[in-house]
Amino acid sequence: MTELFDPFSLDQNPFPAFARARASGGILPGVPPYANLGPTVYTFTYRLVELALKHPRLLHSPPGDHRLIADSIEPGQHLVGILNRSLLMADPPRHGILRRPLNPAMKPADASALATWIRAQAMAIATEIVKRGRFDAVQDFAIPFTLQVLGRVLGIAIPDTEMVRTATDAMARVIDIHRTPGGQEEAYALEGFIEGEIAGGKFSPDGLVSTMVAQERAGLWTGEDRMANVLLFLFAGHETVVDTFGNAVLELDANPAQRALLEESRTGWTVAADELLRICAPVHYAAVRIAAEDLDLDGIALRAGTAVVPVLTSANRDSAVWPGGDELRFDAPGSAGLTFSAGIHSCIGRHLARIELASMLEALFAAAPGWKLDRGAVRRRDSLVFRGLTSAPVIVSVDKSDQ
Repeated sequence: MTELFDPFSLDQNPFPAFARARASGGILPGVPPYANLGPTVYTFTYRLVELALKHPRLLHSPPGDHRLIADSIEPGQHLVGILNRSLLMADPPRHGILRRPLNPAMKPADASALATWIRAQAMAIATEIVKRGRFDAVQDFAIPFTLQVLGRVLGIAIPDTEMVRTATDAMARVIDIHRTPGGQEEAYALEGFIEGEIAGGKFSPDGLVSTMVAQERAGLWTGEDRMANVLLFLFAGHETVVDTFGNAVLELDANPAQRALLEESRTGWTVAADELLRICAPVHYAAVRIAAEDLDLDGIALRAGTAVVPVLTSANRDSAVWPGGDELRFDAPGSAGLTFSAGIHSCIGRHLARIELASMLEALFAAAPGWKLDRGAVRRRDSLVFRGLTSAPVIVSVDKSDQ
């Protein structure tokens, strides 16, 4: 390993650099993503990324002398502290304590049971906004839709979408590689809202909040555990789905031949969703893992304390798994790749996210056939970790001859 990988030097299109890294062996030493981390390596091939995600001795916060991940981020960051208490950053056995009670409500069958309702919500929003003749696929469609779905899954009403949007955006900014300080006020406002709803009993008995409250009342979780995981669902379930859909709209607009397969019903919405989840994955870099001891990663020796950063979007384009991996291909068998991570930290909401994306795609094409993206007005997210759009203006009722 000789080339030094520097994520800070990359622009909005890091994929050529990722391809070079895969070609040079798939693992490179690099610049630590956060201050105070020690020696760091990045993994790029599908095989090495999957191994890193699943390795039992690559931990978020290994015990002993190795610095906790939380210590690598400025102390006093309330939002970071909250997310570090969630199942996202928890190692075994604590991870199981947090995740096991939530698993039953997030099975494929449960997500499928909501599919009809989810499709109806997506279609209702799309049908209304297309009346304007122009709408923003991110701001006007994806954001309100995902928050409706999250409210149903969590079992709490989310009347103030702006409050949630600003708080989850702040969470993304403070855990990004180039962190933007702040966001405390937004986080406290959202926490206060959640606490008020729970104290007033304003949550559904069949939602995830009810499950979390039951764990707290049984003494199995603390109040901080419950708050951290409600915020995690609002953050991850909102930001990543919205980002994926924004990426998908841009990708479809740039690939008319593949888009035609959807318009002509030559591929299904679920198949399309999986392929778009692969090519439009919303997270470049998975959370940092640290070697809890000297270990071997597919023949590569890593010293204890080495930080490992799996690059998810690079793994998803590995030509060893997907020939022409950088290309959108609805006409080739595929999967969502490692978009939802792997191992014990695989995304608990992955089945739901697939249905959400498929439903938004179906509603977009049904309500706005011939839609056209106003590419000049597209705005990308300013982030190194998170990949998405903040604005994707769509013009409806466009004759195909104009495209």
